[in-house]
Amino acid sequence: KEERHNQWILIMVVLFFILSISSIDSFNIGPININDISVLGKILPLVFTFNLFYLRTISNQKKEVLNALKTLCQYRFNLGEISEIEKILGLNSIIRLYLPFSFTNSIFKLYNKKPSITESIIGFTLLIPVILIAFAPYVIIYIMLVDLYKNYMTDFFGVASFYLTVWLVLIIFFFLIKDFRNENYTKT
Repeated sequence: KEERHNQWILIMVVLFFILSISSIDSFNIGPININDISVLGKILPLVFTFNLFYLRTISNQKKEVLNALKTLCQYRFNLGEISEIEKILGLNSIIRLYLPFSFTNSIFKLYNKKPSITESIIGFTLLIPVILIAFAPYVIIYIMLVDLYKNYMTDFFGVASFYLTVWLVLIIFFFLIKDFRNENYTKT
């Protein structure tokens, strides 16, 4: 589900930028005929934000499943205490065997126990674009909200979509802050 939602988010971003630069008045998708293209401009920020919220809940569920699986594997396979590096990475090879394929889990396999200085420098350099990509959805939400506010606040549907999107963004930020605080409290 996580990868599918990431794909939908990417499709919505591309669709948003295509809609913002094109002058299409209507289009057909099979039996569906959309005469007023502004409907997509009004609803896309709301759907995009909902998908981000849903993706966040999937990520939290994944964390809970991984924690439960770690506990079960420790008990079942007599793994004992998890080493410090496994605490940082979150998984060991036995636990990874029980998980379905996930791109993020595959990335964790690339880490060594203690990286060299060269690996650390290269890893940090490669991590900078990943950090920028992590903030990109929030920048896109902002761009979508500005577009919605400037172009579609003339009817009820545009106003409702704007305020519902802002409400969902606030919920996302609330849960991000709450999760960050919970993780910091459990580490200390």
